[in-house]
Amino acid sequence: MAIKVIVGEISQSAGTPAASYEKRIELGVEVKKVIGYYVLPILNGGLVPEQCRLSLANSAKTLFEPVGLGHLIVNQNVAIKDRFFTEEPFDVDGYVNARLAIPSPTTAPLLIQILFLVESTK
Repeated sequence: MAIKVIVGEISQSAGTPAASYEKRIELGVEVKKVIGYYVLPILNGGLVPEQCRLSLANSAKTLFEPVGLGHLIVNQNVAIKDRFFTEEPFDVDGYVNARLAIPSPTTAPLLIQILFLVESTK
């Protein structure tokens, strides 16, 4: 087993209406377990990213219900190895379904990265 980091992205263009948007994030067929994750806003879309909500699901169930991104964003002063939420690892079949809810229309591009710490067979 190898441990590696995979970056998934959710993006929306300027003028995207307030709603929930689902994205399948491919992790690769060799990935069977996510052992940690955190969120990094790259472009804020003219929004307060902490007010957006995210939920994740694997092929069997919802892993967590929509939670404010503020709960998943880690301060950049935290060492990278300590940023990942690792309390509840979960199994995957090579992908994760992410649902991002934005509270109001975007006025600029929105780009959210989700960094996954995974166990890989390669």
